[in-house]
Amino acid sequence: MSTNNWHREIVREIVRRLDGKYKVRAPYNLPGQTRESALYQPDIVAFDKETSELRHLIEVETSNVRKSIAGATILAEICIAQMKLRLKPSLFFVVKNDSEEHELEKLRKRIQLIRDSLRQPTLDKVIIQRKQEFISRIGVL
Repeated sequence: MSTNNWHREIVREIVRRLDGKYKVRAPYNLPGQTRESALYQPDIVAFDKETSELRHLIEVETSNVRKSIAGATILAEICIAQMKLRLKPSLFFVVKNDSEEHELEKLRKRIQLIRDSLRQPTLDKVIIQRKQEFISRIGVL
């Protein structure tokens, strides 16, 4: 299965599984919906059903994982800071199940370096998980 088809299928599966628990938008522009205010478009955004507060940003692996994860982390931090939210949302990166642990660890270190360079990170957590780990965790998000 091509990376593009894999990406589309996983986005659909995650949206379906989150839909009962959250108000889900896929994709969704941040920090605003106008062309001028759109800086970052995560694959999936989950809002609290009762308060409409942004709870989770979810990115699903595409072709160049390293660049997209670093760029998405930076854009997410900028957008969330601009939005001045009451609660800090989490950012999840969902990667293929066959991703090698040492590669994931390198990515986690890069994300930590990015976040350490910020005065005040605006995201609660940034987590990289294999697809199966993330899917099994949806119930406790």
